[in-house]
Amino acid sequence: MRTSEFIQLAISCLIIASFIVGIIGILYFIYFFIQKKRHKDISLNKRKLLSTGLLLGYIVVVIFATILLERISHSWNSRIHLDLFSSYIYAWNHFEMREWRNIILNILMFVPLGVILPTYHYVFKKWWVTYLTGFGLTLFIEVTQWITRRGIFEIDDIINNVVGCMIGFGIWAILYFIYQKIKHQETKSLFLIFKQIPLIITIIVFSVIFITYYQKDLGNIERHYYQRVDMTNIKLTNEAQLSTVSPQAYVYQTKVYSEEECYKIAKYYFDKANLTIDDTLTGRYDDTIIYYSQDRNMSIWIDYIGRTFSVHFPRDMENEDNYQEDLSLNQVKNLLSLYNIQVPKDVTFEDVGEGYYRLNVYRQIIDGNYVNGEISCIVTKDMQLEEISYNLKTYTPFKEYQIKSSDEAFEEVKKGYFNQDYLENVGDEITIKKVRLAYVEDTKGFMQPIYEFLTNGNGIIYIPAI
Repeated sequence: MRTSEFIQLAISCLIIASFIVGIIGILYFIYFFIQKKRHKDISLNKRKLLSTGLLLGYIVVVIFATILLERISHSWNSRIHLDLFSSYIYAWNHFEMREWRNIILNILMFVPLGVILPTYHYVFKKWWVTYLTGFGLTLFIEVTQWITRRGIFEIDDIINNVVGCMIGFGIWAILYFIYQKIKHQETKSLFLIFKQIPLIITIIVFSVIFITYYQKDLGNIERHYYQRVDMTNIKLTNEAQLSTVSPQAYVYQTKVYSEEECYKIAKYYFDKANLTIDDTLTGRYDDTIIYYSQDRNMSIWIDYIGRTFSVHFPRDMENEDNYQEDLSLNQVKNLLSLYNIQVPKDVTFEDVGEGYYRLNVYRQIIDGNYVNGEISCIVTKDMQLEEISYNLKTYTPFKEYQIKSSDEAFEEVKKGYFNQDYLENVGDEITIKKVRLAYVEDTKGFMQPIYEFLTNGNGIIYIPAI
């Protein structure tokens, strides 16, 4: 979810919450004035009314955001994730800001609860009462998501929400401490510090995570496991030839492009089409930037890592059968060269049909560099390109590493330390047919060695080699 989409979601929740709280408030005031006429000694507790409105509005926002509004367009399977910190491991493996943002938002979402509850009733000034209330609310949300199939029951979500509630209570404690000082009341500084422990630990944990990541030479591998596979009832058979030798293998790197460099690439293609970029429509994501023409008839998507891109030129909407078929490899190469795209010598050429052509370069070492990916295009009958997808990356040698032996990697498979998301069906039996050393791009754009265990009908098991 983009930041703008999240803001729109938050605004929608606040509008709905304000409407509901407003209706309840109007009904309450009607009730109050009716009672006022019957009992003249009745009074309006403004502080109580404000804290009640805040609490009610907060609960409405949370329920709509987590159960009703945010996931109303999704179809979920009823699942339960009880692996502790699996969401953190998943975010670490992918190391994308949206993954960490989801975790941080789960913490921040319950901070207001920890602040509001002690102002609502004196019983919540006891830290353990507020903590238990936060636990009860998040448990209710997770169970409801699971039952209604609008989310996944995750133990990590419960932990994050409770931590947020604890942090919120610590913030309230600071504000209450300041209030007591102003009123010259007795304060307990040591107890105040104790209430800040959740916030201090959270800051330390996230600081260690991000500092550790950015000090590493290499990035993380998305295909690494985040939940251990229970191998107790799975029969694992190996028919592949394993080695106990720990060989040397290169890690390759590719360039990470700046937004300025991406803009120059985009401008080149827009100039070719005699169009200009509308900066107000530019979409910026964690890994990708998208440029549009003013009428949105042309766009280009560029990835920062490796400068892969996809260009969509203006289409002839009136002529749907406007594609040139049966072109040769050299003809396609010549068309691509007009856009300064050079095709390697050894490629697999595929005429998909309807003017769509694909050129594959699969895991090749060319002039000492690692080259992998494909170039595809759509050609119109007037021999123009309607679309170009340049997903070919060139990696230069970075450093040589001592890697695991295939036998050591297989030991990890036996223990269930692999990502089952890449298996079509885990089932109760896995047969390893072949093992090979391949390469996969990590989160910093490096191409790292990885063992691929090819199974008989289940899919592929990936084990990082470093």
